[in-house]
Amino acid sequence: MAHRISTREWASQLEILDRRQQADRDAAQRTFRLFQCLEKRDQKAIDTLLSRGLALDAALTCEVEGGPPGADRFLASMPFTPTPPSVPPLAWLAAHDDLEQVEMLLRHGAAATVPFANGYDAAWAAMRADAHTVFVCLMDAGANPNLRLHDGSGRTRLMDAVTSRAVAVVSTLLNRHANAADYDASGQTALHLNLRQDPYDENDREITRILLEASDVLEFDDNTGVTPLDLMTSPQHQALLNVQRLKNRPPPVVPPTPSPEPSVPGQPAPTPPSPSGPRHRRRA
Repeated sequence: MAHRISTREWASQLEILDRRQQADRDAAQRTFRLFQCLEKRDQKAIDTLLSRGLALDAALTCEVEGGPPGADRFLASMPFTPTPPSVPPLAWLAAHDDLEQVEMLLRHGAAATVPFANGYDAAWAAMRADAHTVFVCLMDAGANPNLRLHDGSGRTRLMDAVTSRAVAVVSTLLNRHANAADYDASGQTALHLNLRQDPYDENDREITRILLEASDVLEFDDNTGVTPLDLMTSPQHQALLNVQRLKNRPPPVVPPTPSPEPSVPGQPAPTPPSPSGPRHRRRA
């Protein structure tokens, strides 16, 4: 026979639920208070909050998601739109290039390794805000150089730096063993994305050089069968073939396109030869 919940048991369960909800509201309010104190740089009030065991990695959520009134303006100042709409204090400070307070939170136990909305983290916020000193600080504190977004794009931190033309960030990530052979949902590596920049400027050229020094992905094809080598041998990138000498090897041989032979009446025109060399696929 099924157990029936008595009125007393039901009231007890509701009371427990109410206490949990109140505890969540109180925690959200304390996080909001920390944001306000960080904004005003009120160190005395910050120290008081920290002494009470405030969870430094707790994210501030927007009002629609149950956050406190006034929280939305902090989320609106981020260099990207977090989904779900929330941001931890460390990421907010990183997005505002506040090295002093970033270091202060790290000393008190904030984690540079914790991702939040869509897989972003504090170091990614610093990247997007062009706060390179803060970015390096967070990488030194343990941020993952190979972090990948969870938004369906499969984009890595390195790919985002490449498409942002952030030469210093690309160099920093590769020096910390970011994997240039990683590919996104479309099968593109960071080098694919770099070579497809339009317009392709001097920063892109320098990033190409750095990527080629770090990894040999020239024959990694994307989901459409295009390799970085295909892109480099296009008319737009012919000059890039000289970059290969940086790896102490001759540039790849690009088969010349033969001039079409005159067709004989009644016979089909000759078919030009296909490019030589196998493609190196990453997966079956």
